[in-house]
Amino acid sequence: MSTRGNIIFVDHWFLEEENITKDDIIKNKTILNEAIKNSYKIYVHSDMYPSGALDDLQEFLTLDGAKHRAHDTSYLSAWFVGWKCLDMSRYTRRFEEREFDPYKDKNPSLENFKKSKDFFGIGLMREPTDWASYSYIILPKTPIENGCYQYNKNSFDILIYDGGEFNKYLGEINSEDTLQEIQNEDWWY
Repeated sequence: MSTRGNIIFVDHWFLEEENITKDDIIKNKTILNEAIKNSYKIYVHSDMYPSGALDDLQEFLTLDGAKHRAHDTSYLSAWFVGWKCLDMSRYTRRFEEREFDPYKDKNPSLENFKKSKDFFGIGLMREPTDWASYSYIILPKTPIENGCYQYNKNSFDILIYDGGEFNKYLGEINSEDTLQEIQNEDWWY
């Protein structure tokens, strides 16, 4: 069985205009729902348990391009979908060719992407799916110094929820932090 998950990129401008903080989202279900409403929602079909998803999310969110687009959530989330589809293409090729080495094609090309007849295990959602095992809410953090955004110092907070109904908050990590800080939590695997 696959471990399904939601990845939710909350709109930077919504957070700024409404002056909403990470703590507001964590502590207030109404604000959480409003933040989810003002977001780009992505479904990933497998490997969304924390030890799989957080490593992947951190790899993406620490790329220079992701940091540069932290304030532009539509581009950021679209780039994540493309990045994730290329990453997943080696798995779809594996099933088509009946091979069991997902690392055979470590650098999938656009040609490999075009050849695939299968789905990539990723989709866009109007609403987060409630049958997800985990949900990850991505909040951009753009520091301001001397009245100017410091885009080269962007990072992201990742809020982790059990399931797709956002009833149980599990924890958080910053995109720049090491995962060792939360690997001892009882929900981590």
